[in-house]
Amino acid sequence: MRIPDKLVQFYVFDSDNLMIGVADLTLPDLSYMSETVKGAGIGGEIDLPIIGSLQSMTTTITWRSLVEETAMFLEPKGHTFYAKGSVQEFDSEKHDYRQIPIKVTERVLPKNFKMGKMDPGTSIGSSSDFEILYLKLEIDGNTLYEIDKANSIFYINGVDYLAAVRRTAGLSG
Repeated sequence: MRIPDKLVQFYVFDSDNLMIGVADLTLPDLSYMSETVKGAGIGGEIDLPIIGSLQSMTTTITWRSLVEETAMFLEPKGHTFYAKGSVQEFDSEKHDYRQIPIKVTERVLPKNFKMGKMDPGTSIGSSSDFEILYLKLEIDGNTLYEIDKANSIFYINGVDYLAAVRRTAGLSG
């Protein structure tokens, strides 16, 4: 039996594959947009999720200190960054550990930058909040999900749930 254990380490890279400071990354909550349906033939209300439509997704990078690389993420334009790491997994049959690669790709727009607090001997704790336009999660080389709001892509576990929507709307062949 495989027992996923913990994130051992991760690094944040920019679109040029350069490591961008020491940071913590808060991943977004994924919540469907929905509409309440009620009326004849329905015994009450049903809050039906809208396939492929998610509410605003926000990600936060908390920086240990103010460094030059953090300033670029306040520039009012799109940014791409990658969080690449290793998840420790225990194999109970072999009684051994295995390291599983994990990668999160985000294409974002800056929302705000909190400069933090200057207190000697402590982390400054500055942080950047971003609106996510594109999100992809890969574990052990497999894409678990890929969400691209601007291009109507909603790929979950091997199925693009918006393919039929694009086709019926005349966006793809």
